[in-house]
Amino acid sequence: MWKIALLLLPLLGGCGQEDLQAPPPADWGRSPYFGSVKVAVYAPDGREMTELGDFGTASARFQNLDDARARLLLSGNIREDGDTGFVLDGRSENGGWTSRSEHVDVRIDRDGKISGEAESVPDRFTFDGTIEAKRLALEVDMELLEARSGLPRGSRFRFTYSLWGGDGIRDNATAAVGEGNGRDEGDGSCRRVEWRLRNVPNLSGGPMGMVRVPVCMD
Repeated sequence: MWKIALLLLPLLGGCGQEDLQAPPPADWGRSPYFGSVKVAVYAPDGREMTELGDFGTASARFQNLDDARARLLLSGNIREDGDTGFVLDGRSENGGWTSRSEHVDVRIDRDGKISGEAESVPDRFTFDGTIEAKRLALEVDMELLEARSGLPRGSRFRFTYSLWGGDGIRDNATAAVGEGNGRDEGDGSCRRVEWRLRNVPNLSGGPMGMVRVPVCMD
């Protein structure tokens, strides 16, 4: 069940073929973000199925693809390296950043508010959070639109990412160190970053590809 649920999260969509303006504000992408991800599972009636919850480490960054486009890349490690997360390609809009296509409408406004939704049958996603230079807090809800893997239609997975960037990594990140299944909480610092390849679906409709993600080593 876990394997199926986690692999569904990257199968959204990317931005459309619109005229792109510029990457997102520079203070969002000066350094990668590190921290933790937790997942909670809820029945259709709202009851939390605590036996299915879990946690791990996560990282995120903005990648400038060229002078016009920027990619938001988020990768989490719960049961396995890179078993949850997503990539969204976007453009600047009204002082913020937007990823929009037929089935995706996710945006970050000029104040760093993250919001939006996406649908990838048989699942619906909603995004809610905030981003600034030192902090990225994001909740991604995944609702099952049909029963599968022993869960009824209407069940929800809630992924909660709590990440820190810049000086905030040193001062606040308590789950940013280590790889594997993300169980090591570390000491709240990140003194060495390595860029590791992860196989991530291309949300713009391309094939699976190897993407470099930041990993906090110690």
